[in-house]
Amino acid sequence: MWTLPSSWLRRPKIFSLKNKKRRRTKRISTNQVYCGIGATITTINQNGGQLQVNNGATTIICNVGTVTVWAGAVTTLDVDGGKAIYNSTGTLTTAAVYEPGTLDFSQDQRAKTVTNTIEVYGNGATLNDPFKVVGSLAVGLNAVTTLANMNIGENLTLTRS
Repeated sequence: MWTLPSSWLRRPKIFSLKNKKRRRTKRISTNQVYCGIGATITTINQNGGQLQVNNGATTIICNVGTVTVWAGAVTTLDVDGGKAIYNSTGTLTTAAVYEPGTLDFSQDQRAKTVTNTIEVYGNGATLNDPFKVVGSLAVGLNAVTTLANMNIGENLTLTRS
């Protein structure tokens, strides 16, 4: 098992917000992890904070927080509740988005390749590709009854399978 050197991790900032009516305190963590060029990443299971990936990964599971892939290929990307921003031109092999997760291709307009169908589960799941940067986009809608959260551009052909 490989662990990140402590110099790669930024210490979390903890803020205390007091609600005057109820006298409750909320703790908000802003952890940030940067995986640099040359890092070999097999599985990342993200449960909060900000994650930047600059060399791809085998598996990324984003439960909470935001992961941004800047470079490299990703074999499996599961967005279970957080937000994944895919800015890499490396191939994304398999992707799944579960509500209330978001998979976003809109922040980098370079062409991208997604090998398999992007599986979307639930009406609360969001897929953003308004500039049609993913060539031959295939989306599997599972338990989805509305396309309100599918921002995938205009002039589309839908084929039921």
